[in-house]
Amino acid sequence: PEDLLRGSPTSLLQGFRDETVTHNRVQRLLDQGLALGLAREKWQRAGIWVLTRSDSDYPQPLKKRFGIHTAPVFFGCGSKSLLNFDGIAVIGSREASSKACEKAYQYGNLVADQGFSIVSGGARGIDTRAAIGALDKAGTVTVVLPNGLFRACTSKKYREHLMANKLLLLSPNHPESTFNVGYAMARNRYIYGLSKAAIVVCSTRNSGGTWNGAVENLENNWVPLWVSSHSSPMSGNQSLVSRGGRWLPDPLLSIECLIEPKKEDQPQLDVGQSRSDALISAESLSVIPTQSKGSFYVFFLEELARISISKPLSKDDIKTELDLTRSQTEFWLKKGVENGEVRKFSRPVRYQAINDLFAANAALQNFESETES
Repeated sequence: PEDLLRGSPTSLLQGFRDETVTHNRVQRLLDQGLALGLAREKWQRAGIWVLTRSDSDYPQPLKKRFGIHTAPVFFGCGSKSLLNFDGIAVIGSREASSKACEKAYQYGNLVADQGFSIVSGGARGIDTRAAIGALDKAGTVTVVLPNGLFRACTSKKYREHLMANKLLLLSPNHPESTFNVGYAMARNRYIYGLSKAAIVVCSTRNSGGTWNGAVENLENNWVPLWVSSHSSPMSGNQSLVSRGGRWLPDPLLSIECLIEPKKEDQPQLDVGQSRSDALISAESLSVIPTQSKGSFYVFFLEELARISISKPLSKDDIKTELDLTRSQTEFWLKKGVENGEVRKFSRPVRYQAINDLFAANAALQNFESETES
């Protein structure tokens, strides 16, 4: 497109035919270059940046999920680094009950505590309470706005969190646009697209943005959809489950369990016993894992013992070697250190599994591997 600004549009467009993008329309848009430049200066003074689909910072998950159907331009305010955080969408009705809003706030707390980021639509009710729940725990939040980005980024209620790099405001629409139902519906896909999983706190069957967004996600299988139990007869939550959603565990203890690993990434353990039990008698060891057999956390500890048996490794090395996400690696390492199953070294920071059961298991596997070779 930049070639149109350097040469003659008429000659460049020779042979180009499109029913909606006419030569005259292109010329009119090019003639607005000065106005666009002035508008962009105004937005930049308010802290707004512009991100196009060809920029390296453009969110890769959106390109992978939507291809050329993702927004060609995003306007944003806040740290672009938050686009790379593993997000969990917490969504629901604007007219939610106080009980539902409290649930959303608690989910926001839990998401932040476990190293994930909240992705929200920024509407009153559920969206806002989930975001506040995360921010109150020093977590991070990405708000995908359908309109009014310019007004939002200059608002006092957002300023503190924007300056602390804990909040990102994002919109695929003109920063000074006004509310439009079509905009609100269209932005739902970006809330799901920036998330690893979604929680629907409350919805109204066959009505509203929450319902339509959740159904669109289920039809396209973008991310796992988890639905909170709701007693209201007007609630659409039961219908979402019947369409393919899943009931949210109650109580919800782990955010990680909401994110489905790819089938080929799932560890293959024997039914009824862990790989550790098949190799070693736990009764002969002084330290036994407190986690349930066959859990992904146990599998992580076993693999960490295998790769760190000779020397401690950095967080990045562990992430790369085990093909994990950054948030998974950080959460499980933190949990391992707290449980006394992982030793943390400083200067530089490195980690090594110290649980006798996992270390012995890893040593035996290495021995068997070397013997076979």
